Amino acid sequence: MAVSQPSIRRWTTKHVAKWLKEEGFSDYVDLLCNRHRLDGTSILTLTEYDLRCPPLELKVLGDIKRLMVSIRKLQKQNSDVLEELGYTYEGWLSGSGAHSPNSIQGSDWLYNGDPARDSDEPVASLSADQYQQYTNGKYKQHTRRLDPEYWKTILSSVYVVFVFGFTSFVMVIVHERVPDMQTYPPLPDIFLDSVPRIPWAFAMAEACGVVLCNIWLLVLLLHKHRIISTLQEEWLFLHHTVIWVNPQETFSTKDMEFTTSGSSNTDTSKVIGSLDTKYKWSEYGLTFTEKWNTDNTLGTEITVEDQIAKGLKLTFDTTFSPNTGKKSGKVKTAYKREFVNLGCDVDFDFAGPAIHGAAVVGYEGWLAGYQMTFDTAKSKMTQNNFSVGYKTGDFQLHTNVNDGSEFGGSIYQKVSDKLETAVNLAWTAGSNSTRFGIAAKYQLDSTASISAKVNNSSLIGVGYTQTLRPGVKLTLSSLIDGKSINAGGHKLGLGLELEA
Repeated sequence: MAVSQPSIRRWTTKHVAKWLKEEGFSDYVDLLCNRHRLDGTSILTLTEYDLRCPPLELKVLGDIKRLMVSIRKLQKQNSDVLEELGYTYEGWLSGSGAHSPNSIQGSDWLYNGDPARDSDEPVASLSADQYQQYTNGKYKQHTRRLDPEYWKTILSSVYVVFVFGFTSFVMVIVHERVPDMQTYPPLPDIFLDSVPRIPWAFAMAEACGVVLCNIWLLVLLLHKHRIISTLQEEWLFLHHTVIWVNPQETFSTKDMEFTTSGSSNTDTSKVIGSLDTKYKWSEYGLTFTEKWNTDNTLGTEITVEDQIAKGLKLTFDTTFSPNTGKKSGKVKTAYKREFVNLGCDVDFDFAGPAIHGAAVVGYEGWLAGYQMTFDTAKSKMTQNNFSVGYKTGDFQLHTNVNDGSEFGGSIYQKVSDKLETAVNLAWTAGSNSTRFGIAAKYQLDSTASISAKVNNSSLIGVGYTQTLRPGVKLTLSSLIDGKSINAGGHKLGLGLELEA
């Protein structure tokens, strides 16, 4: 006599586990039933947004879609239970697994349970075509123009570029025209000359600025609505207004560095830029680094060196993307002495941290190194590399074995004061593919040099470097594919390096 299946409202985690196995999702039984204790009611109200986002965070798109199809079949079979819970099956189906505008009649709820704040009308009174569905299942009311906050962020970014350009220009002009302080001392100041000088005040002001910047990053990281750009635009405006108003004091300290870089790809029309701000507190061995790039990724790095032990360096590195909400963290440790260099990094991830380790020992020109990566989520070693090298004044030899399948070696020889040569060879087991290349560099004079390289893929590279003046270097380069001379795809490069 067959045992009747209990009502889904009486399903326990065991019933859900049995249903998942019958539908072909045995791999997710532990995650859904054991770790998150989903019973009949909870599996019935599960959405695609729930599967994609924390704490579940399923990674395989096909499994997400197939599991949602099975859940929708279950919802259709138990539509009466859904109605008793306050949902309608039609609303869930039109919402693609998320709360649609009509999924809860007469209520003001949206965003998978969060109250709607963008509209004064009840959700039920708004038509479905007034909403835009995102790929994660969320809905947002359509707007005809860009959110004002985004316009403010764009204007703040333009302001940043203008301030940096104007400040750099003013600094160059002022630096060239400032007279000798001993010959022409500054004019007396009625107020400042009567106030005693506090030697630590400026360093304390810079430290406060770094602390405030880190507090801003923490607020942005932990804020409920992380995608809003108000915090970003305010920081851009205030930070660079301080730089503009007081550029001499901001850039005068040797312990603060500002680095900007940019590139443009004409094939993809993509422009990439980055901004790094680094502050060194040498007295305590601390270094604070703030990073930002045009992909709107924010990074913070804190380094402590030679404080806990001589040669020991600790680094805490975090990144955050407000657009996607993705966060990552890394802890790095390095220990360096005369004959040994050790390093251990830990990448923090929701699935499980990855541990990277490296060690190098040296003695009388000989070097030996080992590098490994252990993935705790998979409980296996993902990288296992070993290398040996030897170095003298004008000769270097290096060999390496990567994961026991790739073998490589290189030789460098300084033939004379003007000529340098190098040979590289690599072989991969299993595929029997061999790669090799040869390169040479010739110093024409004290300001110019020419270099060339070629490999077994018939890629020929030629470069010319000319020092125009101290701190200004021009580089011309080309890469030619010898196998397809007439097919195109060759590359030309032009570089200009400025150093002050």
